[in-house]
Amino acid sequence: MIQANELRIGNWVKFINKVLQCGAGTIEDCQRANSVDSPFKYEPIPITPEILEKCGLLRDREGWIISYSFKIYDPLIIGGTGNYEQSDRKIYTILHKNSVFPTGFKYLHQLQNLYFALTGEELNFKL
Repeated sequence: MIQANELRIGNWVKFINKVLQCGAGTIEDCQRANSVDSPFKYEPIPITPEILEKCGLLRDREGWIISYSFKIYDPLIIGGTGNYEQSDRKIYTILHKNSVFPTGFKYLHQLQNLYFALTGEELNFKL
C-alpha cells in the first residue's frame, strides 16, 4: 500500500490490477482509500531492469546512469547474485561521486520522485 503523501502527479501506480498514472484525483482517492477499511488500495510498482530500460536509462557495469554524476546502483551487479528471481535484494540506491546514498528505493514512484529531485526534470516513462 502506498501512502498518499508519497505520490506526485505523474507517478505510476497499480490499482485493482491496472497500471495508471496519478492525477490530482488519484492522490485524493489514495488518501481516502487508506483512511477507510477498503479492500482496494493503491499499490507500488516494483523496479525491474526492464523498467529502468523503459525509463531510457543506460546501463554500465555498476548499474544505470541518471546523469554525469548520479547512477542507480544495482545491488545484484556488485556483490550480488545477478539473478532477480532468486534474490530478495531488490533495493536500489544512488551512487554519487563514489558514495552510496544511505536510503534505498524499490518502487517506480520512488524513482520518479528521486529523479525529479536530482535533475529537476520528470522521468519520461510510459507503460
